[in-house]
Amino acid sequence: MSQFINFQNLKLKKTKNQYLALPEKIMYTSSPDVFSPNFICKVEDLKNSFEGVIDKQPRISKKFYDSERNKFKCIQKTKFFKFPDLIDVEFIKIKDNISSIAIYSRSVYGYYDFNVNRNRVKLWIEIICKTLPTD
Repeated sequence: MSQFINFQNLKLKKTKNQYLALPEKIMYTSSPDVFSPNFICKVEDLKNSFEGVIDKQPRISKKFYDSERNKFKCIQKTKFFKFPDLIDVEFIKIKDNISSIAIYSRSVYGYYDFNVNRNRVKLWIEIICKTLPTD
């Protein structure tokens, strides 16, 4: 579980139970479902803001951090059936005071997820946007 994904080479599955947010203007193998905003802050500030978001989320377990590579991984169980969803995050330095985030959320089981992964990624980005300025 603690192995981190490589967002540059990530190839999405054909299922509809995943959601990917990536920064704009960076080349990746997969196209994102949504572009992540650029935050006017250092990567450390973005990581700290994200940790505040994660600490308030329900049903999260097995959190893994790699501070050197600016990566994070966790499991969040779904509300009703308690199915595990895997979430990988990377904090990306765009410029000295500009950072962005890559988030890949996906279900372990099933083909559809009733937009659980999409809603999770959008909510987390929305909460960060309320604490950090964007450009």
